[in-house]
Amino acid sequence: MAQFLIDLTRDAVHNTALRLLNSLVCLADKDASGRTREPKRAIIFVAYDLGALILKKALSIAERDRYEWPDTFTSSSRVVFCGAPQRSNSLFTMESKLYEFLHDHKNEPWFHMLTPSSIRGLAQAALESTDEFLSSKFTLRGRILFDEAMATLGVPLEDSLDDMSPFLAAEICSLVHQWVPDPDQVAAEQTLLSLAVPDRQFEYVLGNAHAARILLNHGADPMLVWDKECRSTLMSASNGGHVDVIELLLSEAPSLLRMGHSTEALHDLGSKQLCTPLIMASLTGHWKAVTTLLNAGADPDPDTEHEEEGGGSSLSPLCLASLNGWLQTSKALLENGADVNRPGAYNEGTALWCAANFAASVPCCRALLAHGADTSTGGLPLMIELVTSSISKSKRPTEDIIPVLEVFVGHSPPLDINETDANGSTALMHERRKCWGCGRRGQSPLSYAVEASRFDVVEELLNWKPKPIQVTATVLQRAFEGGDLTLLERLLEAGADPDSPLESGRTLMRLAIQARNAHAVEMLIKWKADINRLDKFRWSPLYYAVGQVHDAKIARLLVDCGANASYILPDTGRNLMHMAMEADSDIIRILFEFPKAVDIDHRDHFRNTPLMMVNNPKADCVSLLVKAGADTNAQNSDGATPLMNAVTYGAASEVIEIYLSQPQLDLNFYSKSHGSALHLACRMVNVEIARRLIRIGSNINQHLPVPACSPLIAACMPFKNVSPEKLRSADHIVSALIRNGADVNSTSKATRDAFYNALATAAFWSRPSTLEILLGEGADVDARDPLGRQAIHFAAANGVSNLRAVMRFFQGSSAIADNSRKTALHWAAQFGRLQALKLLLSTMSPDERIRQVNKPDIDGWTPLCWSMRNSRLKWDGMSEPFEYKGVVQYLLQKGADASIRCWLGEGKDKESFTLLHLAHLHNVDKEIIALIRDALRDGTDTSTWQRGLEEETFSPYKPRIWICGICLGQIYGLDYVCKTCAEFHVCKKCHGRIDRYHMHFEDDNGPLPPHIFEVDDDVEFIDPLDVVATGKNANSRTRNEDEMDIDENEAGINWRVDEKNFWEFT
Repeated sequence: MAQFLIDLTRDAVHNTALRLLNSLVCLADKDASGRTREPKRAIIFVAYDLGALILKKALSIAERDRYEWPDTFTSSSRVVFCGAPQRSNSLFTMESKLYEFLHDHKNEPWFHMLTPSSIRGLAQAALESTDEFLSSKFTLRGRILFDEAMATLGVPLEDSLDDMSPFLAAEICSLVHQWVPDPDQVAAEQTLLSLAVPDRQFEYVLGNAHAARILLNHGADPMLVWDKECRSTLMSASNGGHVDVIELLLSEAPSLLRMGHSTEALHDLGSKQLCTPLIMASLTGHWKAVTTLLNAGADPDPDTEHEEEGGGSSLSPLCLASLNGWLQTSKALLENGADVNRPGAYNEGTALWCAANFAASVPCCRALLAHGADTSTGGLPLMIELVTSSISKSKRPTEDIIPVLEVFVGHSPPLDINETDANGSTALMHERRKCWGCGRRGQSPLSYAVEASRFDVVEELLNWKPKPIQVTATVLQRAFEGGDLTLLERLLEAGADPDSPLESGRTLMRLAIQARNAHAVEMLIKWKADINRLDKFRWSPLYYAVGQVHDAKIARLLVDCGANASYILPDTGRNLMHMAMEADSDIIRILFEFPKAVDIDHRDHFRNTPLMMVNNPKADCVSLLVKAGADTNAQNSDGATPLMNAVTYGAASEVIEIYLSQPQLDLNFYSKSHGSALHLACRMVNVEIARRLIRIGSNINQHLPVPACSPLIAACMPFKNVSPEKLRSADHIVSALIRNGADVNSTSKATRDAFYNALATAAFWSRPSTLEILLGEGADVDARDPLGRQAIHFAAANGVSNLRAVMRFFQGSSAIADNSRKTALHWAAQFGRLQALKLLLSTMSPDERIRQVNKPDIDGWTPLCWSMRNSRLKWDGMSEPFEYKGVVQYLLQKGADASIRCWLGEGKDKESFTLLHLAHLHNVDKEIIALIRDALRDGTDTSTWQRGLEEETFSPYKPRIWICGICLGQIYGLDYVCKTCAEFHVCKKCHGRIDRYHMHFEDDNGPLPPHIFEVDDDVEFIDPLDVVATGKNANSRTRNEDEMDIDENEAGINWRVDEKNFWEFT
């Protein structure tokens, strides 16, 4: 079941990822249709929870096949993972994370169906998704963000966001703006300068007095203005600080000095005023130009108030110079009689006010004070404005404001620091409110002081009278993350609550444990932190120390201080010893000190003991528990023992040997899914373990109610995830079993099993070499299973090589049929084995060939009918590829009748079909349909009704992810499930004769009640509205040979099909 769940998850993720990529391509095409030569947009992904599996799979596919998904991978620049399980040091840790996630859905109707195998399968799929994503090298070119509640990927360019951050969108937008795309994706836009028109010649020669003189000598008008604001040439010369041109223009037209235009001198206040050449030079800080204009008679305090403005909102040249911190310009104005205390904006903004609040310029402030500037502005006190920035909105950093404050405090007479506003508040009162308050991100002055490790400032804030600063959880977190434990202890001493939850819901104790900071843990214990406090996942600090970070020193600190070692996780039922099995032996030795609190044989919700909870256990940990008396024969709810678990997950040989060396070990215990340890070793193709189990006395002829019922059958039917290299060693196990007495002709005791004996199993699953071993050792090639099937039938389904190996020993007719009248030709046609089909027909006479290609089974299905059920099961042992088009073409060439009629069911439920009808129902390729139509048109006995049916359209059957347990083909249309047998599915055709296949059972007490079937999903046909557009016609899809994979479930031979290139459903 574990492997089934892995495949189920992998296929579902793969199909959903394809839908995501298709949607992105459609969106890009639609977006591109309205734009021309625009830069391509970056793609930002945000994935929540298990959605990360889909996203990582989609990016991996896009990178692997860039021709199919152009630009998707290269345009992807940012990935944000929120609460998404990523990776872990082991499958066990990932499994624990998924338990936590799934527990949030414990009230869902499907929650009770979860098994250890299903959780483990999902965990395995999550780990595989991350590995494939890392292999795509996306992490080398994009940036990845993740929240603190999840495992990181452990790659460069990762950024961390606070859990449940309300500013996540802002963080993402910031990263988007930082993205620098590839050069070829950026639209290069250049701007050309326009040529000057004759009336604007002065604007382009203002920096060249000689050129200006030439233009004036040739009649150029120095009084010319060129825009709606009536800006003059002198205004532009003043703006640029061109002293020579200013002198030239004034010598020709002195009246230019008094010309001005309207402008906004102070955008923050929105004040409009008249702008003169002196105003312009002062604003831009050209002090030599200012001096020249003043020497020419410019008024240092002109009346610049705009006629539309009222209330004295204009700024003087000195205010404008001070506003920008132009020291030399300010001095030039002051030395030429500028009024240092002239009111500015709203009769408040004097030059000193501007220099302090806008420019924060210490030299300007000193110069203005030296010329008698009044520190009283007549409005909001200057000290309060510096602290609050309520009018100027300058938001200057504190380090800029403090030097200005020092100027006023040190001036004689000093600025009145106790001056109040209209509400009676002083500057100190305003600043104190800021100290007690927090910003949008929870940052207070104390937070900044802690981050800067300013112990002196922290001390001063903590001792502030009359109201001390409150130490929040955020401040504690900043102190811990800064690494200054002295500062952290000072905050705790000031009364900070060590158990106050952080924004993420974690506590400081959990942070310290996850950082493996034993000194911080010790300090928190000293300040009475709750060492048994449970977090939102119901984990205690001790569980994190033992089960996550595996830190013996921290675990020792906690247990010595009274941490509850007997606590059981409510979600999984696991105790500390379960969690410790992935740690080191030091932690296990600590837990051994508490035998009453930590039971070494404690059972979780699935009856797993600690010995069963490790996928790759350490030999020293296993040895410690075994020596302490842990039960090596314990069985979980599936019946698996610690030895079976170790064999399944490929544990080190030292671990296996520890179990096998135990005298009380019972080798004949078995699980409901896969049988005994020997069964598992055979299916895993682990030669050394299988031989070791055989030597120490495992029952090599033990028949069990599992799919691979005997060790010999198990050796002929390896697990799907076994590598091709190991598969080549399967013959060694088969030979070893036979040498030690395995019965090559033993049969399954369960009539529902698809494979009745070892030869039939090998004929379908294994390589020819395995068949030759079995046949050479006396396997009965004529043996029939309860459904009348023989090795030749299964060999035809496998391919020509296996068929040839069986036929060398088979003396009967190659046209022999099973109980449903299905011959080897039917089996070969069903699985698209063209070469096997040719081999079978080559043994027959011409007349016999015509009879056999048109021979119907019990429902009138000829081999041509079965070839419409294109079931592309793929497994490593098949000896030829799928060639359905070739099969159909060859059968028609050999005389197969395309006008055949067949049916499903019996009695009132009987349905009749033509070949073309079957083709449409099973959605075969258009080339095959064309072959059938050509054959129908060429037929001399084709009726008018059948000709009309050629153009009739049908809704195709809905393809299922299950394989029929009887005919071994993919299920189309209705899926019938046995309510008695675990996961036993049959197709509509086989269910029509179910009383012949799966109804007669008995035990030692006599016949058993018949099994009842029910429809799993009553939707038989594809609804066209549910089909996701993929740009392919339903009848014109091309399929790869790798479209489907075959796998076994826990209790029967039902397999799941990969839905790649099949219909996709919303």
